[in-house]
Amino acid sequence: MTDLFSAGAVRCIAPASLAARIEDLAALLAGADWPVTATPVRVVGGAPSAAMGADVAARPVPAGAARHVPGVECGADAAAPACGVGGADRVPALALPPELAVVDLAPQRRLEAAGGAGDRTAGAAPFAAPSLLADLPWPRRAMEVLAAFPLAEAGGCDVVPVPPAQRPPLLVVSDVDSTLIAEEVIEELAEAAGTRAEVARITEAAMRGELDFAQSLAQRVGTLAGVPGTIFAEVSARITPRPFAPELVGALHARGGRFGAVSGGFMEVLTPLGEQLGLDYWAANTLEVAGGALTGRTVGAVVDRAAKATILADWLARAGLGYSVAMGDGANDLDMFASSDLSIALCAKPAARAGANVVLTIPHLGAVAATLWR
Repeated sequence: MTDLFSAGAVRCIAPASLAARIEDLAALLAGADWPVTATPVRVVGGAPSAAMGADVAARPVPAGAARHVPGVECGADAAAPACGVGGADRVPALALPPELAVVDLAPQRRLEAAGGAGDRTAGAAPFAAPSLLADLPWPRRAMEVLAAFPLAEAGGCDVVPVPPAQRPPLLVVSDVDSTLIAEEVIEELAEAAGTRAEVARITEAAMRGELDFAQSLAQRVGTLAGVPGTIFAEVSARITPRPFAPELVGALHARGGRFGAVSGGFMEVLTPLGEQLGLDYWAANTLEVAGGALTGRTVGAVVDRAAKATILADWLARAGLGYSVAMGDGANDLDMFASSDLSIALCAKPAARAGANVVLTIPHLGAVAATLWR
């Protein structure tokens, strides 16, 4: 892990409906030798309540805040409405959707100023963002509070390190099923074969790391034999990208980055998705079709756990970039996590959570954007 993603403050991300939980965390930290009460708190998106204080109430993003629109170039004309408020480097401001509440509890300078106070330790409490937060020196009581605070899926907020004001261009590589999209494609295909329940059971075991991925893929694909090849178009029409997916890709491009999707699923469905979202790279398995029907076999090398890491390294070199971010939800993403500079487990199984630097439980890619940029 490089220091590119190190930080000394805490950002909390929650659905706007749970913004009060961020207030609860701020209050707990204020009583835990944490420099919150004397620190301006910044709210992005959502609607801050009166309980968060006058300073906070004055800082929400205006309702008409500009957001980068995918496909609009923001290089030469940063004043264009679609490009947000550009700085000297012409990068558009990041505007997050109103359905998320994002709060910075303590800027870096305040945490550094408190560096000599209290009983401080760098112990490894089970933080929501385990690696990046546990490596930093915290007041002991604040560490206990953060360790005990629930994730957003349990009515709390996702706790992540506050990113630096500037990031170099990034390569983001995402898993597809249940990460970039809400569905598991093979289960959608299995619906036509009448084997969805069986396939879902095998998928869950594989994502928990209980089954070898290649073997589990062969078992699941085998149940699809005889399904008409027309199923690909039907399934593609049902696929639902996670909220904020086009905006995340657009924000990455506006900052000189690239976006790739790598999947243990299938190219026949990933290709139209990649074209729809404007992705730079994508890779997946290919299903064999003969006589207009699926044979129950794949063609070529299997995109498994090791292959995902290899593909990430290849795309990073091809893009000519220096830093990578990997996000996924299962054990099949762990090698890719280990090969990246920052790993994000999104709505993930326990194996992926344990192997990631940052854990997000909100099924919204705006939370990923809030993790990557200020």
